[in-house]
Amino acid sequence: MFVENQIIKDEYRIIRKIGEGGMGTVFLAEDLQMQQEVAIKLLHMAMTTDPEIVERFKTEAKAQYKLTHPYIVKLTRLVQNGEHYFIVMEYIEGMTLKEMLAKTGLLPEDRALPIFHKILRGLAYAHSQGIIHRDIKPGNIIIDKNGNPKITDFGIAKILGDKGLTQTGTKLGTVYYMSPEQIKNPKGVDQRTDVYSLGITLYEMLTGKLPYNTGLDSEYDLMNEIVNTPIKNPLDFYPHISPGVVKMIYHMTYKDKLERYAHCEEYLDFHLRKPEKDEKQSTAQNVSSGAASFVLLLGLAALVVLLFIFGNDIQRWIQGSKASIDSVFVNQDSIDRVEYERLQDERNKEKKKKEKDTVKPKDEKPVDTVKTEKKPVDEETIPPDTTGN
Repeated sequence: MFVENQIIKDEYRIIRKIGEGGMGTVFLAEDLQMQQEVAIKLLHMAMTTDPEIVERFKTEAKAQYKLTHPYIVKLTRLVQNGEHYFIVMEYIEGMTLKEMLAKTGLLPEDRALPIFHKILRGLAYAHSQGIIHRDIKPGNIIIDKNGNPKITDFGIAKILGDKGLTQTGTKLGTVYYMSPEQIKNPKGVDQRTDVYSLGITLYEMLTGKLPYNTGLDSEYDLMNEIVNTPIKNPLDFYPHISPGVVKMIYHMTYKDKLERYAHCEEYLDFHLRKPEKDEKQSTAQNVSSGAASFVLLLGLAALVVLLFIFGNDIQRWIQGSKASIDSVFVNQDSIDRVEYERLQDERNKEKKKKEKDTVKPKDEKPVDTVKTEKKPVDEETIPPDTTGN
């Protein structure tokens, strides 16, 4: 273990301890030759006593040395000091994303997405160089004083995973951020395992929570949940996340890695894309199928209530409608009756007209006549209709 002001190999002076993780302890040190501050990670002895692991560290260090990107912590050397090995890296003044979330609880979308996009670019660059991180999590992302992320600890997780080692008793990858395929077959993962882990990291950034049950005591139960149980809806924890970002989180954390994008760049504008026609139809179908049962049940309930309240009125209305229809029904008898009344009316009019046309003489005095009883109009005989109507 290093102590303050200790000189290491006449090249580095230890300033202070700045952190400790599953793989080792991190110190702030001064590069005496370059006169600049660096970070030194002293690897645990348990990881450096195996010659095979040491050779793997050297191989990985050479690969990481080639990574030069603004959002990746630059590794400069892997140094042996007696029985100890330590990694020399550029020093980033700031705090880890884990420490930031512990202070803020969560990050609003307008702060989280710029950080997320820069991490995506850093990972995309590493993947293009054939390097998979395998341990993306807030503790391995440093936020510098300008708010830019820096990814650290590339490759070390692969070495430990291939040897079946753990990080201070915790399985590779810090279980909460591990992809399902990483749990089932650690040696068979590809760059999409980083996509999944970053999706879980984004979930935590936006909600301040993890999408799985953090109260489980059994590591097996937690792994089983990651492999088989869908993540919790992020809107349940924080409702102010845009639909496109929610959809992106779900896409990045598909259980089947083949359903995730293989290239990080494809997620840079994912949340801004408009759904394609098939996606719109699928969404509409899902919404309609989910709501159909509820609407049908609601309609049936409303019908029952209406029948209960207005049952008698509805019955009377139906009967009245039927009577109304029956009353306007026209048959042949009705037609004959109408025709009879029409002819009778015409005959009466004609008789009245003849009576008016008869003029009495002026000198003639009215003669008393015997009144004869006239038959009522309705008793007069009407000639039978010979027209055939």
